[in-house]
Amino acid sequence: MVISYDFYQYVLGTTSITIPNSVTTIGHNAFSGCSGLTSIVVEEGNSFFDSRDNCNAIIQTEFNLLVQGCNTTIIPSTVTAIGNYAFSGCSGLTSVSIPISVTSINYYVFEDCTGLTSISIPASVTSIGQGAFQNCSGLTSISIPASVTSIGNQAFYGCIGLISVYCHSSTPTTLGSNVFNNNYSPIYVPCGSQSAYQSANNWSDYASCIFGTPYLDYTIVFASNNDTMGVVSASVVDCDSNVTVTATANTGYQFDGWSDGGTGNPRIFHIISDTSVTAIFDYIRYAIVGQSSNAARGTVTGGDTVYYGDSVTLTAVPNYGYHFQRWNDNNTDNPRTVVAAGNTTYTAYFNPNTYSVTVHSADSSKGSVTGSGTYNFLTNRQIRAVPVTGHHFTHWSDGDSNATRTISVTQDTILTAYFEINSYQLTVLPNDSTLGSVTGSGTFTHGSQVTVTATPVAGNRFDRWSNNTLYTPYSFTLTNNLQLIAVFMPTDTVLVHDTTYIHDTTIVDNWIYDTTIIVDTLWLTLYDTLWLHDTVIVHDTIYITQEGIGDVAEANIKLYQRNGRIVVDGAAGREVYMYDINGRLLATKQENCDRLLLDVPASGAYLIKVGNLSARKVVVIRN
Repeated sequence: MVISYDFYQYVLGTTSITIPNSVTTIGHNAFSGCSGLTSIVVEEGNSFFDSRDNCNAIIQTEFNLLVQGCNTTIIPSTVTAIGNYAFSGCSGLTSVSIPISVTSINYYVFEDCTGLTSISIPASVTSIGQGAFQNCSGLTSISIPASVTSIGNQAFYGCIGLISVYCHSSTPTTLGSNVFNNNYSPIYVPCGSQSAYQSANNWSDYASCIFGTPYLDYTIVFASNNDTMGVVSASVVDCDSNVTVTATANTGYQFDGWSDGGTGNPRIFHIISDTSVTAIFDYIRYAIVGQSSNAARGTVTGGDTVYYGDSVTLTAVPNYGYHFQRWNDNNTDNPRTVVAAGNTTYTAYFNPNTYSVTVHSADSSKGSVTGSGTYNFLTNRQIRAVPVTGHHFTHWSDGDSNATRTISVTQDTILTAYFEINSYQLTVLPNDSTLGSVTGSGTFTHGSQVTVTATPVAGNRFDRWSNNTLYTPYSFTLTNNLQLIAVFMPTDTVLVHDTTYIHDTTIVDNWIYDTTIIVDTLWLTLYDTLWLHDTVIVHDTIYITQEGIGDVAEANIKLYQRNGRIVVDGAAGREVYMYDINGRLLATKQENCDRLLLDVPASGAYLIKVGNLSARKVVVIRN
């Protein structure tokens, strides 16, 4: 049975057609224009299937024929040939699976199927007719099995989306004219066959686009785990069985590695078996790091690794004694929230706190203090308590007893210095308790007016205090610890401070039987003897003449000591020289007044020379 050409053409009301198994031929344009046709049922047993043009219907059969809106077509395994124009113009057709029973794809079978993106040509096909895939602009790749011996004119012409053609035959297939588009898509042929293809008839037109690749029967699958997140592209397996695979992440996502554990990208695979590897994509994760510029001053919390666009809150936590100043981007918010848009490090800067140090005196009349001020945390600051004369520092309000101390500033600090008036011990003693008694000992505060007395026992007399004070009672201001000794002696006793053998021509046979107190200078002359039956108290100097120096007296110049100083009388206008006992010059002095005074460094003997006169020895006793 034959369904002739234009059999149902433009039968607009027809919605369903059943084609019995006795039909062996469906003519060209048999169902052309049947826009209402929704179902074509072909009974099982047909050996030839010639479809219709401009299909807008749904075709389904009991033997696995399924064409839904011309999107997908599965041709039954009983079909051996696909007739001319069978699917021509089915722009909605995206995928076709041709059974292994088909041996030929005739003229213009898939012409203008612009939606067609993939088609599987089985190894049973021996010929591809003229214009079979012409203008299939959505077709990106085509694999021509080695069984194909001829390809008709313009078979793939107008396939502008075609980026790769695989020819599996080692011998160049007979090729028509203008088979491929002028954009010269890469044509891959078996290794070793490249030269044969490049020189074959019509193949030579594409010589520069012919590349060698091994003929592999392996299943090779490189895929993305999520096409929304990223895509995978692979080069053709080269003649070394290598293929370069690249994983490209879409915006907002990142490549995390391959399903087999590999991480390289791009990555070269050496194909020696079936290979299936998936690229793993995930949302981009960025490290948001918070750090301190100085760990001794503070820390930062809240850093994390998060997805692109997620928010992270960072908090700068100052250590005691410090405060947060700013982030490295000059932001001063704390805490602060940042949105992840890349790996970012935020550094927190901290400054030391300032604290006040205040020092007081508990009584400014007793002492003063220094060291008050405002200082940074951990600054070492010296504070000092200074007592006024006659007082002493006792302690600070925190118990420290060091008048000068260094404190480390760690907080606001107030310290008070305490002072007390000094107390002195006055000890009054007699030189001999059998000769007299004393009063006045005790403990007194600084500046106290004290009075001491010396009372001699009958038959004795008070001579002086140990500080050479000659009267009693004796009142004075006490400014330190002091020990005073009252010197008592019998009334017939003279204390000798100098020479006991004295010659004096003016006092011949002048016997001294009682106490004589010499308060000035006693001039004696050589060869005259003063017999001392008692003791002579000499408060000044006794000069003995004729020690080889007589010109000083002759010039009417007197030399003596008084109150620990050397007195020169009668030397007005003359230079006076003072030497030590070894002859070293200690001082030179000249005055116009009649009396000249010389200070001496200590008790001892000194040589005094007036002008050009000879030197005279003077003994000075300083109490």
